[in-house]
Amino acid sequence: MALHPDFSMERESKVVSVASCGADSCIFLWSREGGQPLCCLKGHKDRVNRIEFHPSGRLLASSCSDNTWRLWDLESNQVLSEQSGHSRPVFGLAFQPDGSLLATCGADSFLRLWDLRTGSDVLLLEGHAKEVIAAAWSPDGFTLASGSEDNSVRLWDIRHKKCSSIIPAHTHLVSDVKFGGRNVVASCSFDNTIKLWSISGYGGAKWTPLAVLKGHENKIISLAINSDASTIVSASHDKTWKSWSGI
Repeated sequence: MALHPDFSMERESKVVSVASCGADSCIFLWSREGGQPLCCLKGHKDRVNRIEFHPSGRLLASSCSDNTWRLWDLESNQVLSEQSGHSRPVFGLAFQPDGSLLATCGADSFLRLWDLRTGSDVLLLEGHAKEVIAAAWSPDGFTLASGSEDNSVRLWDIRHKKCSSIIPAHTHLVSDVKFGGRNVVASCSFDNTIKLWSISGYGGAKWTPLAVLKGHENKIISLAINSDASTIVSASHDKTWKSWSGI
């Protein structure tokens, strides 16, 4: 599920506020009132794994187990681009804060950066030993974080096109990763924990553990964190979601 960048309870009731996806290969667009979906975006041939709104709110990206990702125009509800650079299912999606680049990651253990102006694959990032599940951009626009089935979080310096740090973050796969401002990274895992990390240096070259949050009784599948890292929300296979006090 993804919230529109301009989501609020004052937003017009008949415009797109929320998008959802699932194993039925469909993407549904919803107003803030819920009820019936405004539209169903069809075209993927397998499970749709992640969706994310472009910072402009006019576009939506989707990743799929059919080894592709798509970019959708939310005015026409049509596909603008379908890309197939990954050789296995595509999982994570993350738009650069200014909206010019999209990072994708997948079961082929790679991350790829795409220039949305040309539709071209402009950078391949390799280093993870297993599937890459999640990716997130720092607000600075040149540091990228990734979480993998190899239990690590990697920080990538896009200006120098290299991995700047490897964090041995968890004892099981890292299911999601998010930035809480420029200097805090949050990760969650199938080891039932959430961890917070302080990063510093060029492209996140240095890292320090800040906190370990425990309370879920089963695998944690996703998290959200606000811009000052003071609040974290997590969802788990234990059929609960929890709100945490950050730093």
